[in-house]
Amino acid sequence: MRHRKSKNSRRPRDLPYKSKLEEQYAAHLHQMIAQGELVRFKYEPFKMAVSSPPVASEARGTADWWVVTNDGVEVHETKGYERDSDVLRIKAVAEWIGVPVFMVKRVGGKFVKEQV
Repeated sequence: MRHRKSKNSRRPRDLPYKSKLEEQYAAHLHQMIAQGELVRFKYEPFKMAVSSPPVASEARGTADWWVVTNDGVEVHETKGYERDSDVLRIKAVAEWIGVPVFMVKRVGGKFVKEQV
């Protein structure tokens, strides 16, 4: 009997990224470095805990990407889909850390980032 892997199953631990989207975004960021558009990036560099409105309780999370551009530093969050709780958490983090935070999605085969 052949076992099929669920679409929602976790990625194998030996891969550095938690999803195919993150893996594809890493390749995209490497390409941007090669083109001189970025200086460097780091995947999941730190965990965050922020307690401030509009989140009623402490917002915890791990920044997906810490991206160093030619103009400064940005945080990028890659999401296949957005939940309201994700957006509130990201907004709380953006206000607290004081650097631009972007939600990144794949739309029509291209990565699109939107500042939160």
